[in-house]
Amino acid sequence: MRVSATLGVTWLTSVRLHAQMSRQFAPEIAKNCAVTFFFKSVPHTHLNSSIANSRVRLVMRLGPDRFHDKSHRACLVMAQLLEDSSFCEEFIQQCPAAVEVLNLVAQECSPGERLTVVEVQCERLRMLYRDCARPPPPPLQTERRQPKEITWCPSHVFPPVRACMFSSHLTAVTFLADPSAGGGLPRGTFIYASSPVPVQAPSFYWEVEVVSYGDIDDDTGPIVSFGFATEAEKRDGAWTNPVGTCLFHNNGRAVHYNGSSLLQWKSVRLDVALLPGDVAGIGWERTDGTPPPPGQPAKGRVYFTYCGQRLAPFLEDVSGGMWPVVHIQKKNTKIRANFGSRQFAFAEGQAHRNAADLCIDLAEEISANFEALPFAMASDSDNDAGTSIASDPGSHGPPCRVAAAATVLQQYDSDASCRYKVELSYENFITSGPDPHPPPIADDESDDEDDDDMPREDHYALLVKAWETKVFPTIRRRFRNEAERKSGLDQIKGALQLGMVDIARQTVEFLYEENGGIPRDLYLPTIEDIKDEANKFTIDKVRKGITVVIRSPDSNNVASTGVGTALPKFAIRGMLKTFSLHGMVLDVDSVNELVQVETYLRSEGVLVRYWYPIDMLERPPVGYRRMATNGLVTLDSTNIQIHRELLRCESALARLYCRVALLNIFAPKSPHTFTRLFHIPAIRDITLEHLQLLSNQLLTPPLPDGTISSSSILIAQSLQHCIHSQNCSTTDLFYQGNAQPIREWLCVAITRALHQGEDSLLDLTKQICSFLQHAPEQFPSEEFPVTESKVSMDVNFPGAAFVVVSCKESQSGFRKDSSLYKAPWSRVLVYGLGHKVKRNGQLNLIESVCFPRDASPSNTGLTPPPTTNQYPTAIIPTDKIHVKIGVSPSPGAILDFHSLPLEFPLAMAFTEQLLFWKLEDGDERSDDELDTVPSSVLLQVVELLGEMFVTLFSKYLLYSAVQIVKIV
Repeated sequence: MRVSATLGVTWLTSVRLHAQMSRQFAPEIAKNCAVTFFFKSVPHTHLNSSIANSRVRLVMRLGPDRFHDKSHRACLVMAQLLEDSSFCEEFIQQCPAAVEVLNLVAQECSPGERLTVVEVQCERLRMLYRDCARPPPPPLQTERRQPKEITWCPSHVFPPVRACMFSSHLTAVTFLADPSAGGGLPRGTFIYASSPVPVQAPSFYWEVEVVSYGDIDDDTGPIVSFGFATEAEKRDGAWTNPVGTCLFHNNGRAVHYNGSSLLQWKSVRLDVALLPGDVAGIGWERTDGTPPPPGQPAKGRVYFTYCGQRLAPFLEDVSGGMWPVVHIQKKNTKIRANFGSRQFAFAEGQAHRNAADLCIDLAEEISANFEALPFAMASDSDNDAGTSIASDPGSHGPPCRVAAAATVLQQYDSDASCRYKVELSYENFITSGPDPHPPPIADDESDDEDDDDMPREDHYALLVKAWETKVFPTIRRRFRNEAERKSGLDQIKGALQLGMVDIARQTVEFLYEENGGIPRDLYLPTIEDIKDEANKFTIDKVRKGITVVIRSPDSNNVASTGVGTALPKFAIRGMLKTFSLHGMVLDVDSVNELVQVETYLRSEGVLVRYWYPIDMLERPPVGYRRMATNGLVTLDSTNIQIHRELLRCESALARLYCRVALLNIFAPKSPHTFTRLFHIPAIRDITLEHLQLLSNQLLTPPLPDGTISSSSILIAQSLQHCIHSQNCSTTDLFYQGNAQPIREWLCVAITRALHQGEDSLLDLTKQICSFLQHAPEQFPSEEFPVTESKVSMDVNFPGAAFVVVSCKESQSGFRKDSSLYKAPWSRVLVYGLGHKVKRNGQLNLIESVCFPRDASPSNTGLTPPPTTNQYPTAIIPTDKIHVKIGVSPSPGAILDFHSLPLEFPLAMAFTEQLLFWKLEDGDERSDDELDTVPSSVLLQVVELLGEMFVTLFSKYLLYSAVQIVKIV
């Protein structure tokens, strides 16, 4: 895998270098890259001479993971190539539609996703998919596809087959009786095939070989007729061919009986006469045109062949979906049919025959079979929303809450801000060495909660109940008095509760010692009996979302044939592939004791859903729930959640790469490169939309502990990262390491607005900071009082770039004695950073912050010395967190969450840039220059900041506001 990844990087580097050196090939590469972006193949014509184009095709088509969607790799290649200005210019001119699609896809990126985090998560999921969930390769197909077996049907109901001898695997037939028949029956014998032509078939073909005509006479009428016919119905009067029948007569005529009257027919002359040894064929092919109404067969034409040659005459307007038939009207006549089991005399016939087999509509077959089942009468609307919820990947996790908009305060409450637990000023020191408060190694508890499908039962408590029901009523009379009875039964019950079943059994044996032992009709239940009974599946034990095993029909004493095609009475043929597999319960019908189970067929890569009786399901084996030895995944390698999560992660990564590609066009690393593209009509100027996308792209990713700032050099990974959180600059805080590009582009935007006048800069300021006027609606928040009730749930903050976690006192006061708590009573965990992959494909949760900070996870006595900052404030770069709170006694605290929208970091960076621009003007520029920030713009910023003031960011916002007021 590492070799493949290295080769992928080498290919990508070669493409970039060669594209920069060979500008003449840039238009060709741009066209091919755009075509690949629309998930089409790179053309092979007139471009193969380009070495760079060949390498682009190699990277796009032969990524390290060929079994997954390669769209994200094509987007990555495009993003890398668009860094070259010449390639970018040709790409925009040649493929304007691709630029529009890039813009639309870039807007769909989730606010809480960071590119580096998604890349790491995607790589771990790929490794897990290769090792555990990758479907096996499909079986090798033979060179010649065997057609579906069709023979003559000797047991057809009407008209009945009479006086016939079948041979050659029911494909040859000899008529042995007098052709005259009774009323309402055809002359001779009229034989139907075992299967009709599929309704959806585009064509069909079969042949007949005339072996013998029996006794020679001067009969000029048709002796053998073959073709297609509909189902015949019993009726009074003489026999008539069913309406729609089309027959090829041996005397050289073909007739289409298109009406109930004997006069409603159409015939053509073929100018051939079938002799013994001749082979003739008949075929039907669908004609193009208006599709038929639902439920009606398509129309087509019937053609005829003779000794391998197609005859010119044909019959039109013949319905499809009919049965192959043969009509023999002379004694001792023998024919042999060929439905595709042998090579046709007509060379093109095999292709028409195979087309019929390939078109069988499995969905229609399953639907038709389901209508015959007893539970098919209930409509889909009768099901509650639980079915769709159970199949949703997000519903298998913990409960989730969506954060609501903050309440608008009519008057500022100064006491409310005093309840927050804030960091003391002298605690703002940068530390080195090991972290005194390391996070837990892994959060196994959350994994157990998700994987615990079945409710835990106390088997010994159930054993006590079984003895009280079956044993105690019988042995009560063996005691001499009530006191001994109560004491003896309590002794037996206590032994059972402690798991000492042998002592309880010895006590009962002592009671029957005088009678020679325990009676044969008195059975003492054992713990094995209780476990077996508990493992039995009953309808009251089944709930949505649990994992079950679908039992094989052999275990239900279902008779099977030699080829194993027999089915239980409840099943259809599509269920055969699901037996002995694991599945997930989607719905439960308690009245009829039916369970709907969703199963993943690994060989086909599809999900199927069927209803099963409760006796066909059982609990998963013990090994299915046990952890693997490597600690990375569980032994449940068949869980389709891994595949589903990988596809979701690959899709997110493709969107992020599309955003990078778009920004390489409209916001490259060097703003001077962007000015060279102004002559292109699609490139006019930097827009607020592209500035916002650039801001989203440059937002800082989380540190190993899940936050964006840390005073520990080991966690922050560099001293510069530690300083960023201490210099009172929101730009450095939100764009750690990436602040310079956003500053340069904001400088370009301010410069262009200044050249256009004061009103233009005012409009730009209002556009960037207008969301502040709608505070606090744009800042969803949530509060969780810490009580004795335990809470474990996800919290979503729609549109949030960061979530600020803090702790504050409740109105009833805060418990001062925190030494009572030996473990944190509040924990905030984040997704996507864990190193352990759970069974559902998600990375394990990582604890980001806990309260109180010095609470020992385990009472070992090795806790670090207490610190004053017990309730630190944390900023988490995500839009989804997991909260675990609850302790007894209640500490009187409230866990507070404030979200910051995506527009907030850009607005703060714009405000600081205006401030720094004004300071630079006073130091380096003369008063006569026009490129100065007017005071009205700075006052507008102060006004907008005054309408939105977040307590947690007072330090940063006050610093910016004070500087603006000073220079105004």
